[in-house]
Amino acid sequence: MSPLDTLARLRTLSARESPEVVELGKKVLDSRVKLGEQEWPIREQIAIAALDVGDVELAESQIAILSRRFPSSPRLLILQALHLESLGKYTSARIVYHCLLGKREGVEVPRLALDGDGEKEGRGGLGVGQGEGEDDGTEGVRVMAIWKGEPDECFVTAHQRLITLALYPPPSLSTGTAIQLPSTSSTTPTPSPQGIQAALPLLTRYLETFHSDPDAWSLLADLYVLSTPALAPLPTTTTQAGTEGWGIDALFANGTSHLVSLKTALQTNSSSATTKETYLPQALTSLAQQILLEPWNPRPLVRFAELSLLQGDVQVGFRTLLRCVEMMSEPFGGANDPREGDTEVKRSYEESGAGGKEWRRVMRVGGWKTRVWWDLALCTTILTNPSYQSSTSMTATPVSAKTVEAVRELVVVRLEALLGAPGVVEQWERGLMSE
Repeated sequence: MSPLDTLARLRTLSARESPEVVELGKKVLDSRVKLGEQEWPIREQIAIAALDVGDVELAESQIAILSRRFPSSPRLLILQALHLESLGKYTSARIVYHCLLGKREGVEVPRLALDGDGEKEGRGGLGVGQGEGEDDGTEGVRVMAIWKGEPDECFVTAHQRLITLALYPPPSLSTGTAIQLPSTSSTTPTPSPQGIQAALPLLTRYLETFHSDPDAWSLLADLYVLSTPALAPLPTTTTQAGTEGWGIDALFANGTSHLVSLKTALQTNSSSATTKETYLPQALTSLAQQILLEPWNPRPLVRFAELSLLQGDVQVGFRTLLRCVEMMSEPFGGANDPREGDTEVKRSYEESGAGGKEWRRVMRVGGWKTRVWWDLALCTTILTNPSYQSSTSMTATPVSAKTVEAVRELVVVRLEALLGAPGVVEQWERGLMSE
């Protein structure tokens, strides 16, 4: 595949592969091949990726060319604001985003006298100065004075950047400038309580207008989980291999969701997530909205099931996980046989050295390929425990003991096949129950 085709594919997928984009972009620019109509989206793509990896000089050169070609484009304004962020001028960047949306409330805009139309105030017509020192917002005003476009309160990217700046206030926002809303990936740090408090109202207002953004609903669910007192003090991120990041995914990766769910269901810990102030219902509602928008995606369903288990609703969690297995096109591999192994997962398990009571490390092996099965293993462990008493549930009738037994057998067969480790489920259960 040629560099041009690869760049086009990455744009289509909205993939954050910034180092690869910068490398391929430089090759395309150095080749001086005629790009035609692809030139402008490619230059925009290169500029964003360059800012993300810290190659400010390359980004500036692309933004300068784009600013001469599209002086009134709101997308150009976003690039200039991202450039300001890369320089640490967050106040100026906020001013640009607010002005692009046509909203001045809550933003102090400094007075700035410009000579003429201001087009000579910054490097290459960017309107972005290169000086060091405190950011008083004047650079943002200068950018807006140069820009020739009109405000648009429905410009999604500006809203998303304001949410990101609220969630990661400087200097914590130093890990790149990807345009999208922050994800819970391992490359994104866990937000502080202050950041969550600042971002939640912005995110909820954003969703009132842009209701069809599934990633925003997913992020909202994670923020509600981190706002739950019984869960927030627990570790929500780790540097060990296989960790998904923070929020709901990290609670699974470090075993917190399984341990808390077990104690909640068996009522062995009075400090469970359901006996204190909790935002789990709001998180479940957020995930339900994402599921409605992405009915083909089993991952929000898995996360919904895990939150149901945290609330003690094992019946809902169990039925939801069974639906996730049904949604997998080939849940047991190419031959659709539950005894079929997975070479990659087996190799990862062997390399991890996990075993015995190291049940947390075992669960992290295989990622999404094994996650639903470990969740089902937890459900069957709870449902077959004599101490479990079914509470009021959204489901009409409880799952039969025969169904639970059949699912348990399937879970054991599937996990042993995936990991290539006979007895791994029993070892995991002993480790979990011993804590």
